[in-house]
Amino acid sequence: MNNRTRLGLMLCLLASSAPAFAAPGTTACKKLDLHSLVSDFSDRPEAKKAALPDTSEIVDHSRQLTLTTLNPQIQWLGIGWQAPINGILFAVSCSDGKAIDAGVVGAVEEIKSGPDLPGVGDTVLVSTTDASSANTIHRTISLFTIKAGKLTSLWHHTLYEDAYLPASNGQQSEFQVTMPDANTIDVTGEHRVYRQTPDGSDWEKTPFNVREIRETYCLDKVQLTYNACTAGARPAKH
Repeated sequence: MNNRTRLGLMLCLLASSAPAFAAPGTTACKKLDLHSLVSDFSDRPEAKKAALPDTSEIVDHSRQLTLTTLNPQIQWLGIGWQAPINGILFAVSCSDGKAIDAGVVGAVEEIKSGPDLPGVGDTVLVSTTDASSANTIHRTISLFTIKAGKLTSLWHHTLYEDAYLPASNGQQSEFQVTMPDANTIDVTGEHRVYRQTPDGSDWEKTPFNVREIRETYCLDKVQLTYNACTAGARPAKH
């Protein structure tokens, strides 16, 4: 197995270390009609700009993930597909099964409960893959909510990324996300650089440069976004 294959498998197996806040109780929600949700969304300008596949193709080939929150009663539906990789996040009303809002976010890999924020309400942590090819893999985590009826990202960060280009070194970044409380997001990780093998077909197995990364993001209670409040990087110990 070469390094590129190994990295592809890592992406498939990588689980976000973002915290799962206390899961809300369950409630009876109207059954989701994915075909209707996708069909309605496909008429929107952002969907046309993203050149989404036909509704039937999305419905037939998408992976689906759902999470229900109760404050207010929202059923979050994330879908994702390949070739080309993409996906949609829906916030759906439990009462009537209609989308409150939705957005193209990349292929949804995971949805977890986030904190209940004053002035905002429930949030969800969503992990997505928004680029995956022979040369690039990119995975993101975002904190979403519904604000004034609109799907809104309060914060986002790379979870995993690697890039390999011919005649250049390989670049790889991997991060873990924790939330010690609703006001703080801590990010730790590494950025690694790999030399090419002599024949130029792969990376060497051991990076020649490793940089440790630590970042903290704090809630701006006025703007209701998370902004960098401390950040640092130092060489990793070998």
